[in-house]
Amino acid sequence: MKPCLLTVRLGQSGKEMDLLFSHSSPSRQSCEEGPKRDIMFHFTKNIKYQKGFTLIELLVVISIIGLMSSVLLIAINNTRIKSRDTKRKADLKQLNSAINFYYNNNGYLPRNSSGWCTTISNPSNGWGDAFQADLTSGVIKYMAKVPLDPKLANQVGDYFYSNDNNTQGRFALCAVLEQSSGATMSTNRNMSGCANWTNAYNYCISQ
Repeated sequence: MKPCLLTVRLGQSGKEMDLLFSHSSPSRQSCEEGPKRDIMFHFTKNIKYQKGFTLIELLVVISIIGLMSSVLLIAINNTRIKSRDTKRKADLKQLNSAINFYYNNNGYLPRNSSGWCTTISNPSNGWGDAFQADLTSGVIKYMAKVPLDPKLANQVGDYFYSNDNNTQGRFALCAVLEQSSGATMSTNRNMSGCANWTNAYNYCISQ
């Protein structure tokens, strides 16, 4: 049995491969005449051609991924804004209950002065510490901790308190909502000393 070396061309690829095999044809054909046809057919039939992505296809995919990322970021940001606004409304409701409790026990509102107002935190132009002390210190603690705006704490725009009528228990609490608005600060209240702060607020509760 004589080994033969055969060069096989792999179909349309044009690549060549040397194969060493044994040739034992009964008719003693040469290596070129014997199995060459069968081997050519075998490789041509089974070879698979793979095609890569074109530049345009890659650009389209990248554009789609970028668009989806932008939409996702917008959705996440809107969810965070909504969450902060929900907290603001809940905080004002909690403050409202504490102030009413304070008034029922004392017969006057925190800071005991009609027309007194402040942002609840303590920026340079507010008296938030004094307001917080009325609710969190003393024999009766009306709140364990006074809540502050989740984004604007210690800035003008933090929660706002106005003692509208001290002996009648009329007051207002305000916040800046990022996504929606509600009852705005009324202009018929006693707001002496507060004119520089009230324009920023778009959501208020009062009684």
